[in-house]
Amino acid sequence: MPLIDPMNNKPITDDWWNGFIGFQADAIKNLDAQLRAAGVDEAFGWAIVLYTALLKLLFYPLQQSQVKGTTMIQLLQPKAKEIQERYKDDPQRMQTLMGELYTTMDVNPLGGCLPLFLQLPLFWSLYGVWRRLPAEKFPHYDESWLWVPSLAKPNPDFQFRLDWVFDFVDAAPRMGWNDYLSYWVFPLLLMGATLVSQQQTKPADRKSTRLNSSHLCNL
Repeated sequence: MPLIDPMNNKPITDDWWNGFIGFQADAIKNLDAQLRAAGVDEAFGWAIVLYTALLKLLFYPLQQSQVKGTTMIQLLQPKAKEIQERYKDDPQRMQTLMGELYTTMDVNPLGGCLPLFLQLPLFWSLYGVWRRLPAEKFPHYDESWLWVPSLAKPNPDFQFRLDWVFDFVDAAPRMGWNDYLSYWVFPLLLMGATLVSQQQTKPADRKSTRLNSSHLCNL
């Protein structure tokens, strides 16, 4: 009997992509089983944390390369803009100088994109994992974790609806204030982590990241 995708109520096709998703789903279920065997409470939530940490560790070198590349591109922007403005009527000369600039500073303009492209398929497949687990009737999918009443909610059908945000009765959320506020914690943490990540890609203090002026002046 085919698995039914909870988002569109259609059978999950048996292809390489869903096979990859199924592989990761099995990995998370195995982690969950091992944690439960060790007596860990709320094991499903911790299995997700552990699996995510393993992926972050795996991609850490790529992420560091992306941060470094992005930072260097930002540092070179003033010089690149100067070249573009000075030689806007001579595209060939402009391209030559831009190439020399990036070569001299050992910067690949597309270097920051490559790590992202390598990670995107994995991130997309992880979204499929969260849909596959309920399709497989994984018994612990709706388990609580820390302050969260259920890891399967507030959007168990994966429709990205915000009904629960505005579902109030007599000036109080239908699900109750405790559950309502609990489900807001993760989005707020995600926003905070995103801001921190953006700060990390900004150029560091100018004194410690000042470009070699002799290299730039030679261009």
